[in-house]
Amino acid sequence: MKNDCTVKTLKSRIRRKRNESLAQFSSRNKLKLEHLAASTKEEASKELGKLREKLQAYEKLKQKEEANVKLLQKQLADALLRVQKISKIQQELKANCIRSARSCSAIALHIIPMAADA
Repeated sequence: MKNDCTVKTLKSRIRRKRNESLAQFSSRNKLKLEHLAASTKEEASKELGKLREKLQAYEKLKQKEEANVKLLQKQLADALLRVQKISKIQQELKANCIRSARSCSAIALHIIPMAADA
């Protein structure tokens, strides 16, 4: 019977030690996980900060590009207006040349017979 108590006592002590060891192991793992979670949270926060900075830089670049596009559109519209004005002037010059040529032809028709008579 004494042996039974001793065996039970030993088994009990072994269980207790094992439970204590498991508790310590669990506690250490819990601390490690908490530390890892905290460091992961810090890293994620840093990464988020970097991404926000990149987004702000992108937004600034996008605004600059939009301003450039608007400027180019305005310049294109101005250039088209100039081309239209030049085209109108060319048409007027062409019409004036045609009128001048007709006038010259009419004058020549009058002068040639006079020259022939002289």
